[in-house]
Amino acid sequence: MNKENIITQIKKNSNEVYRISEKEYEGYRFIDVRIYYQDRKTQEWKPTTKGISIMPNNAEEIINGILKAMEVMGFTKESTSGNIDNREWVKEETELGNRYTLKDES
Repeated sequence: MNKENIITQIKKNSNEVYRISEKEYEGYRFIDVRIYYQDRKTQEWKPTTKGISIMPNNAEEIINGILKAMEVMGFTKESTSGNIDNREWVKEETELGNRYTLKDES
């Protein structure tokens, strides 16, 4: 059985989003980071083949690698428009480990 729990979506452009999901496939649980596009006819979000599946035990190392790449490329907290440090995150413990979601501002 395939199970998917959408954690967050980040706008890539007017027709695509990065979707981060918790997924389960054949008893294995993993984090899926994938580009989805919006079908012009149905307005439904559909997955592309562009993305990666990450085992939870590798996630922290991958995140640190991405942060290091940003540092090497000269991106700083001040130069990125989507600075997560200015947002409030809520930590929730799950079977996968800790899940962080943006605090509802309403």
